[in-house]
Amino acid sequence: MKTAMLQKAMVVPLRAFRPSSGMVFLRADLQRRCFVANTGEWEGRRKKLLYRSKQRGWLELDVLMGSFADKYLGSFSEQQLDQFDKLLDCENPNLFKWLSGQEEVPVEWANHDVYRLLAAYVRDEHPHIAKAREQGK
Repeated sequence: MKTAMLQKAMVVPLRAFRPSSGMVFLRADLQRRCFVANTGEWEGRRKKLLYRSKQRGWLELDVLMGSFADKYLGSFSEQQLDQFDKLLDCENPNLFKWLSGQEEVPVEWANHDVYRLLAAYVRDEHPHIAKAREQGK
């Protein structure tokens, strides 16, 4: 008996709502959704790049790229995000050899500001990579 009364009490007829208040709610909801969609697109891309940088498959690069992304990814422009995305497409052995100085960096990457920032980060924050480079020479 009590459950039937509760079910009847929970059903609210549509005519109980004023149309104007519903329209205001609808407009505010649409504005919020547009704002969330625009910012969500950027945040979604950053989250994907952060995940890719932390899950490369090589422990050394997972640490290097993941910590670099944690530090700098939030401040990157759209162009820098594109460069970082392309950098993540590089093969692991090549990328590690470039960062550790075992091989020359290709000209196409030497001029990218994201790669230069990454190389400076590795040199300053992970000096053990530089020691490995010096031992290799």
